[in-house]
Amino acid sequence: AYLGGIDAVPQKEYDIILANINRNVLLAHVAELYALAKRPGILLLSGILDQDFDAINEAFTGIGFGLHKKYGKEGWLCLEFVKFHGSQTTR
Repeated sequence: AYLGGIDAVPQKEYDIILANINRNVLLAHVAELYALAKRPGILLLSGILDQDFDAINEAFTGIGFGLHKKYGKEGWLCLEFVKFHGSQTTR
């Protein structure tokens, strides 16, 4: 596991990536997170406010992730995306 900003993470592909950070940081690093995820790889985004779901979902599905699961509790979300070989998406 690596703790820190995306620049602290060695540039290779990972089976699972967990990012617990705010919307603006996630949106600024969509391409880097996509490049770091294996196919098929899992990207878990947590610490997301309900109100930020549409922007996050659009950005990550737009680059090639598929939203697999959406967990919510008391206004907060954890989103599980999968990097597929093609453009498959499950919900």
